[in-house]
Amino acid sequence: MTMSTKSVRLVPRCRESLEDHVARLAEAGPGAIEDRLGQIEEEWSVGRTAKVAAGALALGAAAAEWMGRRRLSTLLALAAGSALCPYLLSRQTIVGDMLCRFGFREGREIERERIALRTLRGDFRHMPTLHDVESHDDISRLEGEGGIAALPDERKIDPHEAAVEVLRAV
Repeated sequence: MTMSTKSVRLVPRCRESLEDHVARLAEAGPGAIEDRLGQIEEEWSVGRTAKVAAGALALGAAAAEWMGRRRLSTLLALAAGSALCPYLLSRQTIVGDMLCRFGFREGREIERERIALRTLRGDFRHMPTLHDVESHDDISRLEGEGGIAALPDERKIDPHEAAVEVLRAV
């Protein structure tokens, strides 16, 4: 963790909206964003956790079968199937809800945060945009009329406003 981010809470607070969380990180600066992106790489989603839990139950069933404990192996196999099958068919399951209560997030929420932070960090600055495809004459005329590219450089963007805008785009 860098010196500038020691006092910044990188993990979302309980009941904190994703917009507020991303805005808080943007306000803390590039070091906080970098640290949080590193944490996100290690974060487990609800789906990943449910699959690992089902796999562990299946391995337990195989071990119980090998040791001659048929009833235990049957119960573990049923538990593994009961945990995994509903989750694969529908994202709203008891297992998924239970894991969310323990602090695991859905993969799409983790990905939204990752893309928002990467956008605020400037990772997509050099990607082609709509302006690269449009006519340069039209863009020049739009800028000459006070269009989107005529914003003054001194304008400081509010971190919360930037976070909301980025998450809306994601």
